[in-house]
Amino acid sequence: MFEKPITAALPVLLAALLAACGTQKGGNAQHEEAEASSHMPGEAVAAAAAPEASESAAAKCGADRLGSYLNLLPTETAKESIARAVDDRPIRYIEPGDAVTHDLRPDRLNVEIGVDGRIKRFHCG
Repeated sequence: MFEKPITAALPVLLAALLAACGTQKGGNAQHEEAEASSHMPGEAVAAAAAPEASESAAAKCGADRLGSYLNLLPTETAKESIARAVDDRPIRYIEPGDAVTHDLRPDRLNVEIGVDGRIKRFHCG
């Protein structure tokens, strides 16, 4: 009795489920921007880390002052120098694969480390 309606609805149900599982472009723009910028040379990464629309945001944590530290190893000496350059604001070093909270802290400097172990990006948050 119910076989035909269920059989007829099955393709529609499967299509809806598959559509829900598909990837969405633009769903995580910050992650996509980070991925794209991790492959750029030094000056391009500094520009990507502080787009025009958020120049004042980059100034809040000092990210706009750190272009000379890109592609350096994050040694203790480098970390101390970065801390002085941003007036000892909170700093979070993010290694590849690290779990990162998405709490917004405009005064906190995020330092992204690339797979090669070098500093790849600075941004506030």
